[in-house]
Amino acid sequence: MRRNAVSEVAHAMQETGIIRYALGNMELFDIEGLARLSCECYEAVHFFRGLVEGAPASAQRSYRSRSGAVNPAQAR
Repeated sequence: MRRNAVSEVAHAMQETGIIRYALGNMELFDIEGLARLSCECYEAVHFFRGLVEGAPASAQRSYRSRSGAVNPAQAR
């Protein structure tokens, strides 16, 4: 990935208030906005991280990939 492409995306996210960055430091202000901009990978990582970390099933959200829904019982 080109470095200037990363800078362009970071600048656009800063303009919308999702992040603020300066001098190599980045602060996240709108996690829901970031999730909306991300691909389905974000939701998948969030879901499976909960499984690995042992979050109770009641606290886990279901993950829906393009191929269908996955729930904790199916993932184990």
